[in-house]
Amino acid sequence: MKRIVVLLFVVLFLSGCGTGKSIDISTEELAAVESGENIEEYALAPLVAFSIGEYDNNTAKADDVFYLWSGEQVNPHYDEAAASRANVEFCGKTYTGKYQYSSVTAGNLYFSDIYEGSDGRFSIDRNTGEVDCIFPKYDDIVTDPDPTGYQDFVQEIAGQFITTDEYTLSSEDKGEGIWAFHYFRVIDDITAWDGIDIVIDKGHVVAFAQYMTKEFPEGLQRIGEARIQAMIEAIHSGRALEAIEKAISESGRKATFNQEYVNLVLLPGDQIGVLYNGIIEFEVQTQEMNEPTYASARAFYLVTEEGAVSLDYKSDVNTQEYVNKK
Repeated sequence: MKRIVVLLFVVLFLSGCGTGKSIDISTEELAAVESGENIEEYALAPLVAFSIGEYDNNTAKADDVFYLWSGEQVNPHYDEAAASRANVEFCGKTYTGKYQYSSVTAGNLYFSDIYEGSDGRFSIDRNTGEVDCIFPKYDDIVTDPDPTGYQDFVQEIAGQFITTDEYTLSSEDKGEGIWAFHYFRVIDDITAWDGIDIVIDKGHVVAFAQYMTKEFPEGLQRIGEARIQAMIEAIHSGRALEAIEKAISESGRKATFNQEYVNLVLLPGDQIGVLYNGIIEFEVQTQEMNEPTYASARAFYLVTEEGAVSLDYKSDVNTQEYVNKK
């Protein structure tokens, strides 16, 4: 399945992403989760859903119900916790930049601090201090412009951060010599928010982004196979989507949500959830017209177990450990 990147691909690069060292978690250790075999049953608590935000004409209308992914954090902002200058290593090269702003991408459990220098723009995972997104200088990282050799090239780059055989690789010809490559983890046909994106323009690496490649697999081990499989079953059975429909109905809003992409996400406090990306169509009342009119926007909904995260984001102790960590 495709992931949520259709809209967030640009947002991910503009707001920052993450890097890390290769994770020493074998395929065998995750096999039980990915196959769903020999797993004890886990009874999920009732599922709840709430809106993470809507995007209309590229304008974010974030719903501040979950502190870590609230509009206050997602939108670019100055953060005194960020260093004024930073150095990062990427593909054997050192990049230096001056602080610009901070942000968090929905799906990530860390803040990204964005820097810019003469050699390119990059962002740093605040928890690790390592690069999580970078636009290198055009001539910095180059390979043969023949696309038939790109797969080996991107595998060499991605292999510095992940165990590539634990991920699915897809590629897309964007035209005019631009290719996009995506490494993403798949568990029982559900795509996890855990992967790497690399964009190559005529042999030149122009963008790299990494997200949750360390945190997600480590979180899977702590949460346990049974609980993860139970959440995946809730997706396949339609119960997770029903939670979104219930939330819309209880809000009193006349609207319909049409899902397009689904991601399994790790939440603070070793909770598991599902991030839905789709189009919401809603009724709009105007004074000029007697008949109702309809509008649409891209919308994101988070579905998780009741009580897994606090909706009172200002007092959410589960997220404060991530918000305050420097």
